[in-house]
Amino acid sequence: LSLHDALPIYSYGASASYKGGIVGGYAAYTSGGFYADAQLNANFLNVDYNAPALGAGVTASADSTSVGVLANTGYRIQNGWGFIEPIVSLNYVNTSIGSMTGGNATVDFSNGQSLQAGAGGRIGTTFGTPGGTKTEVSLLGKVWNEFEDANTVTITDNLGNTASFSDSISGVFGEIAATATIYAPNRAW
Repeated sequence: LSLHDALPIYSYGASASYKGGIVGGYAAYTSGGFYADAQLNANFLNVDYNAPALGAGVTASADSTSVGVLANTGYRIQNGWGFIEPIVSLNYVNTSIGSMTGGNATVDFSNGQSLQAGAGGRIGTTFGTPGGTKTEVSLLGKVWNEFEDANTVTITDNLGNTASFSDSISGVFGEIAATATIYAPNRAW
């Protein structure tokens, strides 16, 4: 459990400040080269938005709640030079953001949902480094698919004009990541 007080984000004199709490948990199981892990995370945030450059200034506030889970399973195959690790992942998050009213306009957010499945693999090696530590370097490649529809935000002014905007996150996309991890001789850190 942690409390979060983010630094404000500034753009053209406008700022958004986030405050709130985050709670989560992590579980993992390993047996030989097989592993499975899952992380559950819930964010309870409030955002205060301020845009003084718009006439007398626009201020608005909204609450946001996100609950999600990320799960992975894989199998590490050791070889003389290193390892190969096929991996499958599932990621789901649901976010709700309250409506904001300010500057003679109302902003309504759809309940945002994302459901992604990914498959790929990691390749890497481990070698000794000074002080008896070990370093593992690896390269991960994964193909993901987003199964949910686009999320939308709708803005309505006090004259009844409405405009809606949608994100275009959908379909297949890729991920590439490189990592380096240094371990103590007993892997305590």
